[in-house]
Amino acid sequence: MRLQDRVAIVTGGAIGLGKGISSRLAREGAKVVLASRTESALREMASSIEANGGAALAVPTDVCDEEQVKAMVSKTMDRFGQIDLLVNNAGYIGQLGDFMSLPGSEWIDTYRVNLMGTMFCSREVLKTMIPKRQGVIVNISSIAAATGFLPTMPYNCSKAAIGILTTDLARIAAPHMIRVNALLLGPIDLSGAGVPAGASEVRPETASGQIPEELDLWPFFGMSAPPGGSLLPDEIASTIVYLASDEAAGITGEHIKMFTRLRE
Repeated sequence: MRLQDRVAIVTGGAIGLGKGISSRLAREGAKVVLASRTESALREMASSIEANGGAALAVPTDVCDEEQVKAMVSKTMDRFGQIDLLVNNAGYIGQLGDFMSLPGSEWIDTYRVNLMGTMFCSREVLKTMIPKRQGVIVNISSIAAATGFLPTMPYNCSKAAIGILTTDLARIAAPHMIRVNALLLGPIDLSGAGVPAGASEVRPETASGQIPEELDLWPFFGMSAPPGGSLLPDEIASTIVYLASDEAAGITGEHIKMFTRLRE
């Protein structure tokens, strides 16, 4: 087990991509803190990890709320005494729409979750990592941050902002032996859910804004579908496990693109 007894926080960690990440981290020996707004899914996921011999802590958290984030980190420290890995996975797609017609509130809501949520979680976790001079942060971004995707402009721009946040955090954290990287993900196979990368936690009131299942996303990214199909959650989780391990000690400040699956 590559992450034996390490403590990992996964935001949006009970559904979608986050569920796959949490499951894999637990299988690698990590103690997993599940931070999400969806309480029923949190309880179910924590029970699943514990039933398989792992350790889990479910903490209902809205990453947009700085006080809730502080409380989540405090509960993690009270339970486990350390934080070794933060995966900023919680994301918000927003409504699909034309640039000229999308309300400003949609831009604000998207930035609150994707950018401010990532910032709040990173800042609070860094406060615990810096004194121990160890830790890893992985920010989940999207290839759309680099290529664009017109129906989801607020989402694209918020994910692009995560890019420079990752770069700056890596500079801040490096003197303390803490690594910060981002994964820019392409379309993910979430069992036909049709949810774009990094948006594993969709607000119920905007569920109609999900990418239609029948829509072929690849042309929007300027490429054809890879022969092996879209990424699988466990393949993404494998990269996170590597980045969190000692084997990746020389990797920080990187924006790693994962958008093709070249495997039968």
